[in-house]
Amino acid sequence: MTMGKKTLKLAVFTAVLGLVLYMEGMFAPAYAYHARYTMLLALAGVFWISDFVSGSEALTISGPAKLMLSLVMRFLLAIIVAVVFVFAFKADTRVFAVNFGGVYLSFLGFEIYSLLTNFRTASKNAGIDETDDHIKV
Repeated sequence: MTMGKKTLKLAVFTAVLGLVLYMEGMFAPAYAYHARYTMLLALAGVFWISDFVSGSEALTISGPAKLMLSLVMRFLLAIIVAVVFVFAFKADTRVFAVNFGGVYLSFLGFEIYSLLTNFRTASKNAGIDETDDHIKV
């Protein structure tokens, strides 16, 4: 998948998640973090940066090592974003933790879904039958 398609899918997912956060503010304002849209955009940026770096042709590593590099970089950048938000925006830490955790896990679920669809496409292109229980030699 090209970087443009990944970016478009990430942008659409971010917009849908923004609508969910908007509805959270309408229906449960006590649990809505006051800087939730800034947090959403920061985490979308983290996920985009890690996808951009892992998709770069300048990296000499490939395969599972590139995937692990992307996961570790994404996690560390998300931790840095969380620490910045805790110190920059003074708010109830429980509300922040719930909102941050929900948004981060949503992005992680999106990433897992994207990986599974990419692996399925790759296995179809390689001629692997997904219905077989055993490996053909």
